[in-house]
Amino acid sequence: MAIILHAGNAKSCAFEALKEVIQQNIDAFTQKITEAKDEIKLA
Repeated sequence: MAIILHAGNAKSCAFEALKEVIQQNIDAFTQKITEAKDEIKLA
């Protein structure tokens, strides 16, 4: 069950990161993509 939870969180963070990079907000992108990577490691 934890795998599904963390994978979903990673997906959400990745999409948020994409939204930030479209808005050219690189600092927020870096933070969100790091969160996504951390969630994938937990999955």
